[in-house]
Amino acid sequence: HQPVIYVGKDKFENDQLLQIARPKEDVWFHADKYSSAHVYLRLPTQFTNQIPQIWLDECAQLTRERSREGSQHPNICIVWTGCENLKKTSGMDPGTVGFKSESRVKRLQVRGRNDALLERLIKTRTEMHVEEFVQWNRDQSKLERDKREVAKVVKKDVAVDPYADAFAQPTSSTTNRSGRAVEEDFFGC
Repeated sequence: HQPVIYVGKDKFENDQLLQIARPKEDVWFHADKYSSAHVYLRLPTQFTNQIPQIWLDECAQLTRERSREGSQHPNICIVWTGCENLKKTSGMDPGTVGFKSESRVKRLQVRGRNDALLERLIKTRTEMHVEEFVQWNRDQSKLERDKREVAKVVKKDVAVDPYADAFAQPTSSTTNRSGRAVEEDFFGC
């Protein structure tokens, strides 16, 4: 499973993406002290407790590149936190967010532009309008719910005693090739 990185193009799109971010799976990135795009990293479920450094580096580089001011400086700080830590109140301007807990905000220093990393990301990029991404997000959520439901059914089926039939009494007769019932005999006589 690969992560999904999605990026807002402007402050209005940043707000729209914040509304569909998954609190437990998505991580938010922003240039510290500069305006920038909101960059989100959607983690595969097995990585929700630890993020591989390469994914952090990719998101930090994208965030740096999507900041007009920040991209002009050789070294900038990128802040990041889980989306469950983001706070948006009605009085905030578009594209502005706060934090529920400042202590859960992490910082990552980006030292210059990593052309090779950015080039690799560009090759795998898919562009969507927000509406398309919202639909894709819904489809992914449905797929994941369906997989969980199937897993529950499979788990329930497996929970049934697998040896229940092992001690069942054999039937007293079987059908031979001609379709007639034949009494079973232990010795085959």
